[in-house]
Amino acid sequence: MGWLMSREGLTPDFPYLPQTILNGDAFYDHHLLYHVYLAIFAAFAPDPASDGGAGLTLAAKIASILLPALAFMALWWLLRGQGVRFAAVWALGLTAVSAAFLYRMSMPRAQSASLLVLVLGLHWLLQGRYRRLLPLGFVYVWLYNAFPLLLVVAGVYVAASWLLERRFCLAGSSLPGGRHCPGGDH
Repeated sequence: MGWLMSREGLTPDFPYLPQTILNGDAFYDHHLLYHVYLAIFAAFAPDPASDGGAGLTLAAKIASILLPALAFMALWWLLRGQGVRFAAVWALGLTAVSAAFLYRMSMPRAQSASLLVLVLGLHWLLQGRYRRLLPLGFVYVWLYNAFPLLLVVAGVYVAASWLLERRFCLAGSSLPGGRHCPGGDH
């Protein structure tokens, strides 16, 4: 899809699956921003008919290296922002989670982009930067079809805040003991 977008624009014809729900009449791109991201890399690849798809494969490999690296870096940023000692070591520890996780992260699919968005969302929640969540949510809707996960993360954050502090952190409010809510742009 990234290659098609790089050649035909944001809404290329998609006649390839006529007997499915992805037929030309009902097709919509539920990973639009991810495909735009792939199109950036695919734009530099030659026509797959001329090289058997080798250039497009290389472009996909490069694209699939960058997003997991950014997701792991965002996790380091989150841990560092929370004052976790040896944040870089813990972030690198993500590579030891499981072979299936690493396999998913290395594929040219939107899961690594989803992880990046969720980690950024959690970081901004913990920092009290709530206003950043609206544009992040907007991007997430157009990036990946599992966008309700950001609402789940926010809901868990609100529930945990309520259970631990017995109040919601709103703009200008303070926590028990005279402490102020985290972050600056509530």
